[in-house]
Amino acid sequence: MKILLPCLLFLSAFANAQNINGRPLESLDSKYIEIMIEGKLFSSRLRAMVDYGQPVKGFTAASERYVKNDEGKPMEFNSVAHILNFFSPYGYKLQEVYTVREDEATDKVVYVMGRE
Repeated sequence: MKILLPCLLFLSAFANAQNINGRPLESLDSKYIEIMIEGKLFSSRLRAMVDYGQPVKGFTAASERYVKNDEGKPMEFNSVAHILNFFSPYGYKLQEVYTVREDEATDKVVYVMGRE
C-alpha cells in the first residue's frame, strides 16, 4: 500500500494532461477534427493545430488551437505519424488529406480525422 499510493498520485498527475484551448482531449465530442501541422523554427519537431469546430477569437485563435500539455505549452511531435498515432487512443482515425493554398508559394496540408 505504501508503494501503491505514490504510484497512483504520480499517474494521476498526467491524467487529462493534453488539451486544446483548455479542453481535455478525452472530452471532445466532435465526430471529425482537422489537424494542421507546423514545423518548429530551427528544429525537426512538429506541432499540431486542431480544429474541432471551436469558436475563433481574434488574433490569439491560432495559438489556442495547439495541442498543449498540462503546463499549457504546445506539445512537440517527432513526425506526422507520431501525431496521427497520438489521436488514435481518443478514437480518431485518418479519413482524408487535402491541401490549402496559403499564398503563392505555400500549401498547408490538412489531415481530417474522424471517429465512429
